[in-house]
Amino acid sequence: HFKNQEEIIQALLYSGEQKLTSDLNLARASSKNPFEQITAIAHTYWQFSLENRGLHKLMFSSGGGLHKKLFPAPSSYRVFLQTVRDGLIKESSEMPRPRYNSIARTMWAWMYGLLVLQMTDILDREKLKQDPVEEGMLVFKTLFRNAVDEEKIKNKK
Repeated sequence: HFKNQEEIIQALLYSGEQKLTSDLNLARASSKNPFEQITAIAHTYWQFSLENRGLHKLMFSSGGGLHKKLFPAPSSYRVFLQTVRDGLIKESSEMPRPRYNSIARTMWAWMYGLLVLQMTDILDREKLKQDPVEEGMLVFKTLFRNAVDEEKIKNKK
């Protein structure tokens, strides 16, 4: 039994965060290649949001910032951030740490934005010629590699 509505919402948020984090960890474990890991994470996050539309909306769009209060650094995001960091470290040990965070934030924002477009029916998947997650990951792979190349050039100067 719950004392009030906020306790019910907290229980739902905890449950959703645990499920999403678990799913993302499984996606990460599906490969040793960082690009494949990030792609699997993106697909998993996409699938979670489609299968749990109401919960996803509650988790990431709840008024009053309850999710942020309960999870100042959500474990679901940390799985993603660590995957990006590990991938960049494999590609280039010269990459400065703040760069990992900016790339991860940009990718997470893209995934979240894509999900919002899907959940609000603005994105019509049937009219798309390519899977929007795969399409975005192609762009991010290029950005990923360009960031690594840029650091290598900068460090040679």
